[in-house]
Amino acid sequence: MSFLKQNVWTFVIFIIGITAIYLIDRNQTDNEVQKNKLKLEQAHQRSVSQFTTAIHEFAALAAGMKVFMNESEELPSAELLHRFVQKQLEAIQSNDSIAVSYLDSTHTFKYSFTRHKMDPNNLVGRKVTTIRSADKIQALNHLMQTDSLLLFPPMNLVEGWVGIPLNFRVRRNEKTLGYVAPILQFKTLMQGMYTEQTKKDFAFRFRWENEYEFDREQVYNNTKVYNTNKDPEYYGNFNIRDADFLSSELNLYGSNIEISTAFKNSTVERNLVIYILLIGHLLLTSLFFILNRLRLKSKELNRELESANELLEYRGLKLSEQNDELKDLNKTKDKLFSIIGHDLKQPLHSITGLLQLLENEQIEDPSLRTIITELKKTTNNTTELLSNLLRWASSQTGDLKYQPVMCDLDTILDNAIDGIKPAAR
Repeated sequence: MSFLKQNVWTFVIFIIGITAIYLIDRNQTDNEVQKNKLKLEQAHQRSVSQFTTAIHEFAALAAGMKVFMNESEELPSAELLHRFVQKQLEAIQSNDSIAVSYLDSTHTFKYSFTRHKMDPNNLVGRKVTTIRSADKIQALNHLMQTDSLLLFPPMNLVEGWVGIPLNFRVRRNEKTLGYVAPILQFKTLMQGMYTEQTKKDFAFRFRWENEYEFDREQVYNNTKVYNTNKDPEYYGNFNIRDADFLSSELNLYGSNIEISTAFKNSTVERNLVIYILLIGHLLLTSLFFILNRLRLKSKELNRELESANELLEYRGLKLSEQNDELKDLNKTKDKLFSIIGHDLKQPLHSITGLLQLLENEQIEDPSLRTIITELKKTTNNTTELLSNLLRWASSQTGDLKYQPVMCDLDTILDNAIDGIKPAAR
């Protein structure tokens, strides 16, 4: 019997168990994937909402500056605008880093300050054309033709942080005087997105107008970076495929920003129960295999035992037959000895009697008398030999009981010699 045929049920149980475990694992994996998908969607929507809210709050701050610059009786001075911005930040209890610049229509810096310092980088009097590209100057010219707040690309500031500009024009008495560029630190703007739980599971990617990416510490547009800090939550630090991101493109204040969210580790971890089921199934299959092998071995031993019993039974029958034959032979032998004892001894006794009569007769011939005497001895010896033979036969059959008696060894030897003398002559 082949190995496969002997263990067919073991293989059937193994395949059924593995299939069941696979289906359970597949179902759990699908459920986990759907759960993660829902979790990712929720986290992404939350991040989009937080980003949008942060930009709108920044826009509200910029709108207040716009009203202050355009609606005041006189154009506010740098000091007045600086104090106004400080009061705005205090009113909303914000600790954000901010830089504000006012430039005239020729793109020359008129005011420049941060939250706590006036003109920290000596920009007043300089033209923005010396530090911005032609396409950025063209966008600023467009800004001075509209009354809307416009979001400009993030930039690496000399202050050492990434800033998001939300600019507006200054127009008084139907005349455009220039524009104000409030720049808020992107890191503090995004602080609400990076909670401990969010940082544990998710990474974010920010892309400006599908041109370049930026994070909380650096804008990746080949411009000079003024700090050495690296964002530990930058998605490039993790092994995340582009297909793993869930993305949304937001149109905010004239600009498109793509926000993407992904799991830092998208691998679906298998439930411990699956491994327990798999190990348990392997153990049970192994146990069934061992028991089946023992059953087959026991079955084989039983067959061998039956064969041995049949052989013993056959040999027992043969032995019984041989015993019967031996008994028959013993009976034949006993009958033969009985015949010998009766049919041979009787004539010998007659011959002995006849020789005794002849010996008693007066025979004158000495040689004849000697012959008669010798014949009588020979006959007596033959009779004695026959008697010994019958006694030996009886001893072999067990009919003769062993009864030791005292005997004369000389007489026995003489009789033995007399019995073989005729043959020796």
